[in-house]
Amino acid sequence: LIGSAESNAIVTVYTDGRNLGTTTADGNGDWQFATNEADQLFGGETVFTATATDIAGNVSATSPTFTLTFDTTAPAAPMIEPTNGDEITGTAEPGSTVTLTDADGTPIGSVDADPEDGSWSFMPDEPLPDGTEVNATATDASGNVSPEATATVDATAPNADGNDIHIDDGGDGFLNVDETDNVTLTGRIENGATVTDLTITDGTGGSVEVPLGNIAVDADGNLTVSGVDLSDLADGELTATLSVIDAAGNTGTVTDTTTLDTAAPDAPIATLANDSGTEDDGITNDATVNVGGLEDGATWEYSTDGGDSWTTGMGNSFELPEGDYDADAVQVRQTDAAGNTGGSGNLGAVTIDLTAPEAPVIEGAEDDVPPAGPIGGGDMTNDVTPTLIGSAESNAIVTVYADGRNLGTTTADGNGDWQFATNEADQLFGGETVFTATATDIAGNVSATSPTFT
Repeated sequence: LIGSAESNAIVTVYTDGRNLGTTTADGNGDWQFATNEADQLFGGETVFTATATDIAGNVSATSPTFTLTFDTTAPAAPMIEPTNGDEITGTAEPGSTVTLTDADGTPIGSVDADPEDGSWSFMPDEPLPDGTEVNATATDASGNVSPEATATVDATAPNADGNDIHIDDGGDGFLNVDETDNVTLTGRIENGATVTDLTITDGTGGSVEVPLGNIAVDADGNLTVSGVDLSDLADGELTATLSVIDAAGNTGTVTDTTTLDTAAPDAPIATLANDSGTEDDGITNDATVNVGGLEDGATWEYSTDGGDSWTTGMGNSFELPEGDYDADAVQVRQTDAAGNTGGSGNLGAVTIDLTAPEAPVIEGAEDDVPPAGPIGGGDMTNDVTPTLIGSAESNAIVTVYADGRNLGTTTADGNGDWQFATNEADQLFGGETVFTATATDIAGNVSATSPTFT
């Protein structure tokens, strides 16, 4: 403390009424008094006073007060916001001076914290490189220096290391016509990052921008948005682009793609593998139905009851149970790789006949050489070209054999009656001849051999 008093007077110094000690004014009345740690002049406001005692022992009145505020408490360490090096911001004790240095102690700059809220901002002449260590201290008005705070410049744009977006397409890589109006996207963002945009685009310039308010992000950064309608976008590749800004102010994007396919596949083509018997009559003894016109990667189904129920097909064909089917009974349809189901292709009216007809019967023969007349089994005849008479399934083709040799065919009428006229080329010359026959129905099924007729 520095003051003045009567020359050569003894000056007694007090703090808040407590006697700190004395000093002596010089011949000009000037005096100084050095306090020390024992005086315990710690934080807060301290009021000093003094009295002067002259050489005769007279004591003066107390001096006017002299007040000092002692502040020996260092400010708290400043807070440095994440930074990308373009600008360094944070908070510190209001009114303090923030000093910035790098890891080597080289000054970066200094700035005064706002006297009201302590916020501060410093913009270097050139952006600080990625990975630069920034140290900050705050010095208050009393000269107390805070502990050091440290941050590292992050100038790396957000990328797939900590961020991603995924279009939920069920894992098949496609969105079909039934999925496009209610699409879910999921993903994640790195700690401290914020979503700035989520847009889905097609290959023709069409786009759907997801409102930010519809995007839910939990405390762990997991992102979900559901109910996105993409039905106005064009078929083809879709790209979802997620834009984020990280805590340091860096911006970046991540993407995901899928294929939009809303076009139903063409109806498959169903055909009989073998229209046996009479060609193109739809009556067959081959139950196999071939299925053509299938897209790569498609699955297919068939129905035998007009589309009321469906069975999953395998390969390129299926087997029909025996029976009669009208024109709309047998249908096939396919579902493409995206999950779109197309219209049905009809086989048409068919009959699957897997049952062989009963063996025909050779009932007799007609002798045209006198004495002409009917011939029974076991009879003798001088007619080497007899006409055989018999019965079989109606409309069946009857094949006649002599001693196992094929003589030819004839067709039974609607009642199953048939006749077969032999001729000289059949060489039915002397001796016993054994006739047999088989019947082939219109589906191509062949009967067992008839009883013999000799």
